[in-house]
Amino acid sequence: MTETITTVLARAEAALAGSAIGHLPRPARLAVLDALGDYERRGVGHQRRFTIALGAHGKLDIPRLTLAGDLSLPLLDGRWNDPILDNARDVAVRALRDTGDARDLRASVARARERLTERTKATAGVVLAARASLALVTAALDDQPAPPERRDLDDENLDPDDWGVEFCANSARTGLPSERRDEPARRAFWAYWLQSAKQHAAMRSVLDAPLPGRA
Repeated sequence: MTETITTVLARAEAALAGSAIGHLPRPARLAVLDALGDYERRGVGHQRRFTIALGAHGKLDIPRLTLAGDLSLPLLDGRWNDPILDNARDVAVRALRDTGDARDLRASVARARERLTERTKATAGVVLAARASLALVTAALDDQPAPPERRDLDDENLDPDDWGVEFCANSARTGLPSERRDEPARRAFWAYWLQSAKQHAAMRSVLDAPLPGRA
């Protein structure tokens, strides 16, 4: 691993260890993601970050979430005939491979966000699971770094539409950090996320190394 990646991972691990509620702050996560590589669409760094986001999304344990009847079930069972929420993983993978319909996908994501906003009475965990699905598709389509003026803000200081996959997926399982629920599960999730990032950083150190005989 490069010194930069090693350093930011160590700082992130220290931030997690020092958190009384098991929360890994957004600035620490952004530093880790930045260290994984470029932000060019379909670039190697983008693919690394997306793979980590995909793993975080896979941690959503939908059957264990409490569903709130007709207000929340449509977010997950496809009754809106919109694949973004129900099949976000497959849609996002196709988007990452550049299916050619990015404009349609972005429009579908926008519509899904509007519907999500309308369902304000839905169970919080279900709403966050839906946000994680939307964030996953967005990450595949357009993985841009955070604006400089917002990089020091933690997640709950941002509009929910700007929350990342990992934050939504974790909060769907353990509640928002401000709720101070289930600290062990929240900490375990972030430890898993950091381990995933560390694995990608290790791969980067091998793949990005100069070929023998080349400086």
